[in-house]
Amino acid sequence: MLLQREFDIARYLKGHRRRVEARLADLPLSGAERKTVALKALKYALETTGKRFRPLLTIAAADVYRRGDDPLILDCAAAVECIHTASLIFDDLPCMDDAVMRRGRETPHRIFGEGQAVLAGMSLIAEANRLITRFPGTRKSMLRKKLACLDVLNAAFDLGGLSGGQSDDLLNRTDLTVEEVEYIHAKKTGSLFIACVELAAILCDAPEAERRMLVAYAKNLGLAFQIRDDLLDVDETADTGKDHGLDSGKTTFVDLAGVEKCRRLYEDLMDVSLKNLEPFGNAAQHLVQLTHVIRKRVS
Repeated sequence: MLLQREFDIARYLKGHRRRVEARLADLPLSGAERKTVALKALKYALETTGKRFRPLLTIAAADVYRRGDDPLILDCAAAVECIHTASLIFDDLPCMDDAVMRRGRETPHRIFGEGQAVLAGMSLIAEANRLITRFPGTRKSMLRKKLACLDVLNAAFDLGGLSGGQSDDLLNRTDLTVEEVEYIHAKKTGSLFIACVELAAILCDAPEAERRMLVAYAKNLGLAFQIRDDLLDVDETADTGKDHGLDSGKTTFVDLAGVEKCRRLYEDLMDVSLKNLEPFGNAAQHLVQLTHVIRKRVS
């Protein structure tokens, strides 16, 4: 029975990953009639063999309400991936982490130049917003949902979210407390995880209590994800597709707690995130199984 369930989730994720890839490939990219270098950099950054966990999280959260196949959910999933990819472009720039590798190949700024990479990242943020503003329908209820989705998406990226966390991270402080490191990564990593489930909750008319449970789930999952990243960063044998040791000179969870304690904390947080889904029962089966897939990740 377990093997059948694992096969089913593998097929589910593969099918939705294909849908996300097709939607990203089909972006209208308004104003890009000419094949500029920035457009090439944008497409290069989007094309990846990556797992697309964030857009899949949006879809699986919508499937709590049997709405994973909804075209609007797919647009939200694509918007999330645009924001995430833009954040990776910026994070890898020489003025930030100065990374050489990302997703198994050279970073965009090393191929197309720093300026072109910045323009590609800016355009991806614009595309993310455009995907939502172009939701069909003019009823007041749909207009409210559009505005709510835009607010959630931009809050995930602004100075109260990802950008603010990155700003603090750039200080490269080595005297941070556990609480301060957790705060930075709740913004830098967790904000977008939370946005994934909130977008689904908005479009699926989730009751407020259920939306809070989904947010609690995503918050714990995002923190666990970051701890796993810290562990992979110090594991020279891990094939992560990106540079190792970029966090040297910064305070990480591994610095503060050590490898073994971080491994236990990671498992504890994954358990808590799954517990947050228990009230949904079998309705959250796709989200639960996606969480198990994320838990097993080695890169």
